[in-house]
Amino acid sequence: MSDYRTALASFERAVARTVLTCADVTPDDWVARPRQDRHSMSEVLEHMSLSNELFRARLEKIRTAPAAVERYSSLDDDEIPHLFERVDEPPGIAEPSGTWRAPKEAVRRFQESAAGILACADLDERLVRMRGAPHPLFGPLDGVQWALFAAAHTERHRSELIGLKRRLADKEQ
Repeated sequence: MSDYRTALASFERAVARTVLTCADVTPDDWVARPRQDRHSMSEVLEHMSLSNELFRARLEKIRTAPAAVERYSSLDDDEIPHLFERVDEPPGIAEPSGTWRAPKEAVRRFQESAAGILACADLDERLVRMRGAPHPLFGPLDGVQWALFAAAHTERHRSELIGLKRRLADKEQ
């Protein structure tokens, strides 16, 4: 079982890796769509940022939610990274606008959205297991699991960014 500080540290490392992944992208590659049915790097990072805002809101809700008598979630922490294997992301949630066309500005906004989650580090370690908020697809997640979910979501989409970079590099050769 994970603790809250470790889960937030995992998220923080995922954010740093994502920033590094985006560091050397040209403005043209940033908005390119190697496949028309997929998002550009710009749109992926915008989605990640919008999602971070939703995750932060869930953690803020946990701050004031009444504590349950027993553990809030029925999921094991180890399941969190694998939830994405079960379903596609729900449509209409954190949909990118396609307007984040400047890479440096987009990365800055992503870092700001991540800082909002990390600012929730002051949540009471003892209560984050007894308080939670529902996920639209996966049901109740406690505070630790929301932090783990934010890390897993970030890594999932960082992998997508890496794949986009590879496809674009292959097209240039």
